[in-house]
Parts: sequence; C-alpha cells; structure tokens
Amino acid sequence: MKLDEKASEAALTTKLQEGAHCVAYGIVQIKKKITENDLLDNDLFVKSYNKFCKVDAPDSEIFIWLTNVMKSWIESIVTSANLCKKSGYLKKNNYVFHRGSPFMNSIYQQAQILLKQEGIRMGGDKWNPSDIWATTISSVPKFDNIVKYNDWINKSFESGKLVGVSLKKIKGSGKVSLSSPSVKHEPLDYSSVQKPGIILPTGITVLANKRGTGINFRSFRISKQADIAGEIKIAGTGARHGKVPSSVLRKVIKEFNIPQLAKSRIGESSDTQLRSSVNNLWKQCGYNFSDKDMDNAWEKRKNEIQDRVGYWQSIIHSLEIGAYMNTNKGKADDIINDFFVGGSSASEFSSTFIKVY
Repeated sequence: MKLDEKASEAALTTKLQEGAHCVAYGIVQIKKKITENDLLDNDLFVKSYNKFCKVDAPDSEIFIWLTNVMKSWIESIVTSANLCKKSGYLKKNNYVFHRGSPFMNSIYQQAQILLKQEGIRMGGDKWNPSDIWATTISSVPKFDNIVKYNDWINKSFESGKLVGVSLKKIKGSGKVSLSSPSVKHEPLDYSSVQKPGIILPTGITVLANKRGTGINFRSFRISKQADIAGEIKIAGTGARHGKVPSSVLRKVIKEFNIPQLAKSRIGESSDTQLRSSVNNLWKQCGYNFSDKDMDNAWEKRKNEIQDRVGYWQSIIHSLEIGAYMNTNKGKADDIINDFFVGGSSASEFSSTFIKVY
C-alpha cells in the first residue's frame, strides 16, 4: 500500500472511531450509562445518532466499521463515554456531539483567523486538540482577538455549554484530565535517555523523573526528509498525548544552542562516518556500543532504509537533543518542561479542553 493510500485509510479510521464516540456519548444521555451491548444495538445507535450527533460520516458506515472492522475499539469507546459522564465536565444532558461538522469547523476557523491576526503561528491541534465537541449552543459569536475568544471558550466550558474532548484509545479504567492555560502543570525533571531496544533506531525517547513519562523524538515522515518532532508519553497509558509543535522545537533548539548536523553534511557523509557519529552520540547519552555491535546493527538496518538522508537526519538530530540534555543536566529540566508544555497544548494562547485517555 502506498503512503498516500495509508494516510487516506488512517484518516477514514479516525473519522469513523471519533464518530462512534459521539454516538456512544449520546447513548449515555439516553441511558445514563452505556454497555458494549448498547453500543452494538442498531436501533439505539441510530436513535442516538439522529438525536445527538452532527458528524461527517453516515450512521450506517460508522456502525458497520464498529461491528465488523474495529471491534477492538468497542471497549475503549464505552469506557470513554462512561468515564467522561462520571467526571462531571459534561454538566448537561442535552448535548449535541460534533465531529467534522460546520459548527466544529467554525470553532477552528475563527481561531486561525485570530491567531494569524496576532502573528501567532499555531496549528489548530495546538490551539485546541479536541477531536469532538459537546455543545448546547448552535453558533459561535465573533471576536476581535484571540484572548477574548479563549476567555469565551473557557467560560462556556465552565458553564457546560461547550466542551472540547480529546480522545485516546483507553487501556484499563482510563482517566480524564483538564487542560487549560490556567491549570498549573506539575514541573518535571530530566531523568535519562531511554536505553535503546535497537542501536540504530529512527529516534529516541527522553525520560522525565515521573515514571513512564517522557518525549519520543524522531521524524514522522522520514521518506520525505521531514524535520524531527517530539511526541509526549504519559505514565500509565500507551496513548500518545500530542506532538511538540515545530515552532517550540525550533525555539528550544535555538535558545539552548543545541547542535543539529546540517542536512547537507549528512548527505555528504558516508554511512560509516554517520554510524560513527551515532555511536559517539550514544556515548554522550550514557550508552557504550562496540564496533561489532554497530556492525551487527547496521546489517539489520541497512536494507530497511527508504530514504538515506531522511533516516540519518531523524536519528542524529534526535540523538543530538538527547546527548545535549544528558551532558548539560543543569539545563535539561528547563528543556524537558518547555517541550512538555508545548506538546500538551498548554501554551498561553491555547484554549480549554478535557482529555480522556
């Protein structure tokens, strides 16, 4: 399957599972608590869809996907709906749940207009990464600046009129957390660079002092030689919790003067030279590998590389961040907190939402 076909399939899966969440959240308004059998009851499914959902996929398509293709999502969706209702953030019982609707699109369109007006480069998922929105209102007022708009979203959230929900696949009992610029995030300390499972990976994970929490650095589009990005990991769940915006990544790299080998130098260097650089960077991260280890690792890796420069750029730039933090531990705490706050959509220009994971 080609990359564009995979992307199209992933987008369809996301649309259908988020639509299924909307239906499940609607069923909770009918029954107060939902079971897996409720979600698989076609009559109840259609009733919830028609009464409580404004989504960009037909109910029949969502139901077929849920029952025949992605049964592994059913438990997570049911847990998410019950957990969110129990959390108290959904204060009313007459919400309409939006996914890809004109109303939901208008929320993000106004944000982008106001952010651009202020000269702020921030994607919609960093302003607010909600996958679905629960609302009792039918339109969004117009505002002349992003501060007033965010304040309105926060007040609408507090009154229960408008609640953005970021969804993750749940393992176990799950959690609900509030994200808002007004919420103080617990400071993190740098712990270490995680020991690699393989010596020549495409990226690394930097760990914080809170068990299981850290940031995975790598390029997410190696075949197109894209710059590396950071992705948040949270303790107690395998779910991904947002990417560190490229603007935050560049700002931190520039502020702390973290070395990043130029792509032109990567292209000019031989694989042997680049392997040596990787080995040296691993030493700075606290791990020593012999030449034999590197040779064996290269034999396993060399035939899997789709784009030579893209691969080396991903691992070397990631390791340069890890090596810098591990050898500059007096600065590493500030760096990991800058990355974590940026990746958690908690900047001063972000807006309020809840995360169910």
